[in-house]
Order: sequence, then structure tokens, then C-alpha cells
Amino acid sequence: LLRIDHMNDSKGYMKLLRKWTDQLGLRGELYFRNGARRVEDVFVLLVGDVAKLKDFCLRLRTQCVDVNSRGMKCKEKQSRVLWEGEAVTVRGTCTPIGLRCTEYKKAEELVSFLLGSSSSGIIPSSAEMHIVEALGVR
Repeated sequence: LLRIDHMNDSKGYMKLLRKWTDQLGLRGELYFRNGARRVEDVFVLLVGDVAKLKDFCLRLRTQCVDVNSRGMKCKEKQSRVLWEGEAVTVRGTCTPIGLRCTEYKKAEELVSFLLGSSSSGIIPSSAEMHIVEALGVR
């Protein structure tokens, strides 16, 4: 589970993340909240080969993914891994290869998406408390 602070060019940024997810054969879900002028509090839940997941994170730091407030291309410097571990899946509920993007409005809704049926049962119950604490929601 990766947290990205904000996206100034959310359309271009999400398109690039979808492209990388497809290229690397990963599957995942991206949850975002629309702020006043930009997308904020972005959470990306990815599943796949460990080496490919690390490649995804490396690309965030080494390639231009967004634009700054002046419109200049920039690399991701405010992403953080909140949780990594062994994923669980429920037969027949896996998301296909690629990245599905979903907007949320409140933190409680995000927790419901991440820990509920929307996340396809990817996060094991043993990790739920850690994730809720990392999100700062009680």
C-alpha cells in the first residue's frame, strides 16, 4: 500500500501509473480524494511480483510523473510505502491486470474500500489494524 501526497496533473499521472501497471503485469487499485485544485491523499494498492513492485516504486522516484505548481515536470518525492506484505485473494474476486481508480470523499470511505469487499480481499486481516493506524483513522 503506497501513499502519494498529491497529484497536480491527476489525469496524466494516473494514465502513467496505469501504463506502468500494465507493463509490469501488476494489478491494483488507486483511491484518491479531489482537493480544491488537485487530487490529494492518493493510495495505491498493488499486487504482483516483488521485483516488479520495487521497479514500480523506483520509477516513481526516478521518472517525471507530475508537474509542480509552476507547471514544470517533476518526480515523485512525497510517496511512502504504508504497508507491504503477503496478499491474500478470495477465489474469483481478483482484479485483472491493470489499475482501477476510485474516488473517495471521507477517510472512513477509504478504509471501507481498502479493508472491505471493494479491495477484492487483498489485505489480510492481520494487517488491518496497522493500515488503519497508518491512515490516521480510528
